[in-house]
Amino acid sequence: MQTILLSLNGLVAFLSELAMLGVFAWWSLSLKLALPLRILIAVAFVGVVVVLWGMFFAPKASIILAQPWNALGEYTLFTLAGVLLFFVAGWQLAAFYLVCALGSETISLIWK
Repeated sequence: MQTILLSLNGLVAFLSELAMLGVFAWWSLSLKLALPLRILIAVAFVGVVVVLWGMFFAPKASIILAQPWNALGEYTLFTLAGVLLFFVAGWQLAAFYLVCALGSETISLIWK
């Protein structure tokens, strides 16, 4: 049973990470700027987050951060995504995202 729950939590974590990237792109594209500039900002923002995630927070990261720095970095990125989601979609979707993402991260920390 625990293996199933850990697998489900891993799925929620992965979907939260993908949603985070989607939120960063959505927020960037919602800015009141010219479309080419919004696209450039979206690609750059998502690109920087992907590189940071791959370097520090991915399961096979090239640089392993000690706790609590690893968890703090992940919580910070998820929370930033939740705040930006609030601005583009409202509090209900932002709250749902934050509960899923931060809850999954917390479960991962407890069950390690």
